[in-house]
Amino acid sequence: MAQILSSFSTSFPNVALTSRVAHTPELVRWLRAGEIDMALIEVFESELRAGDHLLGQQQVVWLQAEDFVLDPGRPIPFVTYHKDCFYKAWAEKALAESGRSLRGVFECPSIEGMVNAVRSGLGIGLVNLGVFEQRQQGGRRGDSRGLKIEHVDLPEPPAIQHVARFSAGISTRQMDKLLESIKNELGTR
Repeated sequence: MAQILSSFSTSFPNVALTSRVAHTPELVRWLRAGEIDMALIEVFESELRAGDHLLGQQQVVWLQAEDFVLDPGRPIPFVTYHKDCFYKAWAEKALAESGRSLRGVFECPSIEGMVNAVRSGLGIGLVNLGVFEQRQQGGRRGDSRGLKIEHVDLPEPPAIQHVARFSAGISTRQMDKLLESIKNELGTR
């Protein structure tokens, strides 16, 4: 993203570009309030809007320590990114439908902190499958030692869509060019 934003700033020197990094719920609030013009966010397919520009899709998986054992008679200890995490909201609803519940045990805004809490056995969490696969391949985000994907006795998480979403009424040549640059970098069209 840094390279895309730098190229955009060079191509459009009269456009004042400011970038913010935050989790999806906060970015969506900023869009609604008109504080930002565009956000790159993750949403479940059921939350797609007509004006969203699809950038990709990934599966969400339950992640836990290899030696972690879920106690079926107790609330599931849950590691999350933050209190408003939309993965957490989905998990609470899906588990409630099966008569189970979550108990928040750790909140951390970074993927590293969240995954390390899971690895330590504090609880389980939800992550993009791509995060786990990067770790298995020794990618820049660490490794997958001590971690596994849990498939048993938990609801299957839906896929998430990566989208670019614009603030109401925003459509300019410059924004179209920025979106085109992002899509080219990601290999989407």
